[in-house]
Amino acid sequence: MQANGYRVIKTPLGFLGLVASPKGLKAVLGPHDERELIERERKDISAPLDDAPVAADILNHWEAALTRYTNGEAMDLSGPLDMDGGTEFQRSVWQTLTDIPPGAVWTYGDVARAIGRPKSARAVGQAVGANPLGVVVP
Repeated sequence: MQANGYRVIKTPLGFLGLVASPKGLKAVLGPHDERELIERERKDISAPLDDAPVAADILNHWEAALTRYTNGEAMDLSGPLDMDGGTEFQRSVWQTLTDIPPGAVWTYGDVARAIGRPKSARAVGQAVGANPLGVVVP
C-alpha cells in the first residue's frame, strides 16, 4: 500500500484534514469546529499522522491554496489531485467536476451528459456525494 501524508490545518471555516499520496491530494476532511472531529473522520482513511516525505510538497501546496481560499482569495486548483480511490464511474464524475468553471452551476443531469451517460443523473448525485475532495472539487 502506498504511503499517504496527513495534515490538519486551521482555517476560518474550521479545521480541515488533508490527505495526500505522492500523486496528489486524495481527500479533504471537514471542515469541523474541533480538531478531534477531524481525527474521528480520519479513521476511515489509511494515512499516517505525520507528513509522509513523499507527499510533503503536495500537502504544502494544498495547505497554502486552501489557506488563501478560506481567507477570501481566489482558489488555485492547479495542484495535483489523486482520484484513484473511487470507481471508474466516480472518477469520471469527479474529473468532470474539475471542468466546471468557477461560479457556473451544473445539474447532475448536466454532468451525466458531459460524461456520456445522460440517464445517470441519480448515479452522478451519488458520486458527487462520495467525492472525498468536496472542498477542492465541489
